[in-house]
Amino acid sequence: MATVADLKGEQPASFYLKVTVALEGSYRCRATTGGSKAVSNSIKLTVVTPASNTRVTSQPYPPVAYEGSCIELSCSTTKGSHLSYTWFLNKK
Repeated sequence: MATVADLKGEQPASFYLKVTVALEGSYRCRATTGGSKAVSNSIKLTVVTPASNTRVTSQPYPPVAYEGSCIELSCSTTKGSHLSYTWFLNKK
């Protein structure tokens, strides 16, 4: 990604991005003057896509089971990134 700014003094060189998933990654900048160069530290941009259409399903369905038997609950979303899941029983 090449951008050039000719700034004087200690003015920061800003770089504006409209965030998309494709822009996730590590960023750094390089300052050049004459024949010398200085490279910055890097920062990692993480792009988070909010979860949507989250639903729980069961196997067997409907979720009716005898005591001592097993049931499998699955949680799925149609969209989302960097997700973690927490299960609740009676809102606790």
